[in-house]
Amino acid sequence: MAKIELYDNDGHYYYGKLKDGGKIDIYDPQNNYWYGKLKDNGKIDLYDHQNRYYYGKIKDGGKIELYDDKGNHYYGKLKE
Repeated sequence: MAKIELYDNDGHYYYGKLKDGGKIDIYDPQNNYWYGKLKDNGKIDLYDHQNRYYYGKIKDGGKIELYDDKGNHYYGKLKE
């Protein structure tokens, strides 16, 4: 299981875990829950408690880039 650390363009901190089987759980600064899955091709699909959609990819070196359905950008990394 790897830890996930993300930030948005305003510097807000998000944290979560990449679990066995590719399941992903992330919490935003208000402690709202995002859930989803890492696909075999490295792409990520997530949804939050309001059913908003987040998508992105885990790149080489564990770097993560996510975008939401409103075009906001989130970036971070996997930590073992």
